[in-house]
Amino acid sequence: MSVASDILVPVSNFSDVYNTGFGGNIQGRFQIEPALQIGLTAGFFSWAVKDRRLVSDLKGIPLRGLAKVNFARPMYLFAEGGVFIGWTTGEFSVSRTDFNYAFGFGVESRLSKDGDIRFDAALRYEGVARDAIPINNIVLRVGVTFTLIQ
Repeated sequence: MSVASDILVPVSNFSDVYNTGFGGNIQGRFQIEPALQIGLTAGFFSWAVKDRRLVSDLKGIPLRGLAKVNFARPMYLFAEGGVFIGWTTGEFSVSRTDFNYAFGFGVESRLSKDGDIRFDAALRYEGVARDAIPINNIVLRVGVTFTLIQ
């Protein structure tokens, strides 16, 4: 299990409308092979709008499946796919669900002698496929991973 904070830096057209976002997520991962894990990610993200006369703040819940491959310990690659349940708040309130994907790389480092607690940092590209303004971000994830079941 992993618990982390996220800093979401908007890119492309999304950066014209929204400021840097913040959030957090939790991951449940299961070891399939020594170098392969699969699991689920759930989180909460929030972005403040740059001009309130145009649109409202955006919030969302990503729910994704993930695959993580340790290619050269402590480094890893990962890919995720699922849905993003998003909504705006304020005068221009709207909600919708769209396809959500992410991919990137990270590093895990032991914090405890036995390795049951590890520091986890990752950089990823995350996108939400939408017709209007796609939600695209470069995301820094920093967290802690716990081994619950041996």
